[in-house]
Amino acid sequence: RQAMRRPHDIFFKSVFQDPKRTTALLRAAAKKNPSLQEFINVINLDTLQEIPAAYAESGETGAADLAFTVSIRENNSTASEQRKDAELLVGIIEEHKSSPDKNVIQQLIRYWYKLMFRKMQNIPTVAIIIYNGTSSWKSFEKAMFPDYPAYFHKIGLPFICEFINVGSSFDTEELASFDPQMAIAIVAMKYAFDGTALESHFVPALRAFLQANKGTNTTLIEEIMVYLKSSLKK
Repeated sequence: RQAMRRPHDIFFKSVFQDPKRTTALLRAAAKKNPSLQEFINVINLDTLQEIPAAYAESGETGAADLAFTVSIRENNSTASEQRKDAELLVGIIEEHKSSPDKNVIQQLIRYWYKLMFRKMQNIPTVAIIIYNGTSSWKSFEKAMFPDYPAYFHKIGLPFICEFINVGSSFDTEELASFDPQMAIAIVAMKYAFDGTALESHFVPALRAFLQANKGTNTTLIEEIMVYLKSSLKK
């Protein structure tokens, strides 16, 4: 069964399916996230590649956002490795959420199994939740089976889970360093639920975007406006 596309899925994928923008997103977020920085330190982001039509092939079209592969840095391979460094890939699943989702772990496990385990022949995976809601959300950090005896709390996820909170990860001044498409997407996510702040930050981002695209690329703007309209109603 295919899930219905949600407004945030559409514009998020439009912007961040470009590996250069996902690279910029990860590097910027890592400045305030030591765990994410540790991940970046052991991979070569210059090798980041989208897995095309990843979820269409896994039967999850519309329910997920993006998936990539990336190579490990040469100096991080162990002496005992038999394969070449170029073949040592890591999978990345990016999932954008605008509100806390108690089912996100089950969702990501499903994607990991169908995509990274079966299709990619079981490569180590980092699942990155990109969140722009206003509610506090750290439920994904809990033990998988918190209601069971402590012994079972040692059971872990089949991937590493990282969390990027758009609201606190990117400073307003930092937006100027992003390309126009990425900047307007981050502004939309960062201020989606704050009409006053959105009004003051979205117009400059929109102006820069239209100037860079000479007013011809309006599809992304339309996608973002649909998302903002639905978000501000909440």
